[in-house]
Amino acid sequence: MEIYRLRTFVAVARHGHLTHAAETLHLSQPTVSGQLKMLERELGVTLFRRTARGVTLTVWGEKLLSLATTILEMLDNFAVNARAGSIRVRGKLRVGTIVNPEFLRLGKITALMRAHQPDIELELQHSLSGVITQAILNKQLDAGFFLGSINRSTIQAIKLQSVGFCVIAPSSWRKQIDGASWHALAKLPWVCTPKAGAYHQLSNRLFKRHNIRPTTVIEADREPTIVNLVASGVGLSLIRADAVPVDTQRALGIFRLPGTITTDLSFLFSTGRLNDPAVGSLVEAVKAAWARV
Repeated sequence: MEIYRLRTFVAVARHGHLTHAAETLHLSQPTVSGQLKMLERELGVTLFRRTARGVTLTVWGEKLLSLATTILEMLDNFAVNARAGSIRVRGKLRVGTIVNPEFLRLGKITALMRAHQPDIELELQHSLSGVITQAILNKQLDAGFFLGSINRSTIQAIKLQSVGFCVIAPSSWRKQIDGASWHALAKLPWVCTPKAGAYHQLSNRLFKRHNIRPTTVIEADREPTIVNLVASGVGLSLIRADAVPVDTQRALGIFRLPGTITTDLSFLFSTGRLNDPAVGSLVEAVKAAWARV
């Protein structure tokens, strides 16, 4: 049995949709569908029922999901142990974080580090992507997360996931916004972000695409703050798409405009630290945490 088919099975089960799972796995939808068919043929059971909204697990699918998840977790732990070997590394690593800990899987990463390198202390510092990059170059941080594109020979970037962003607006503005042109939207108030943040770069990409210059009324750099300001009727804003689930948008008092813009989430560290055992252990923990769907 091929392990990658198990990962595909778990991803589709978690997302309930072939397209969304394919985006997470960085595969095409036909590839994901083909892998599922091969797994079902190999096991001799039907794992999913196709519906208008996506897919749902069959009885057999539900029984095998927990087993598949356990197998993948055991393999990830095995890989981390194998790479770490018997080397015990001591020290402290300063890690720059962005957005929220759940999105970055900081809990999983920290747990893996505690299990395999308990003598390494992690110090997490919340910041903005641009600030984190400069802090790594200045040796103020040992590593960090980054949203956006980066091309520096002095920085190693490990891509973790493509991330979608969307524009949200106050629910009370729906009538005046529905069908409005981007030039009309630009005249409305906008909640923007500091220049050092990834959101600012993404917003500029969006605005250049539509050849507009929005009216900024306030700056904010935290997602909960941005959502709250939008819900309060302060203005429109760009936000990470999965930060505002569809089923909670009405309760939050916001709605999502059509269209998305994407960028990469990466884990960065200095090229000069490629052979650093402590940084290497952290990189392996990050890879293992992000290998789990």
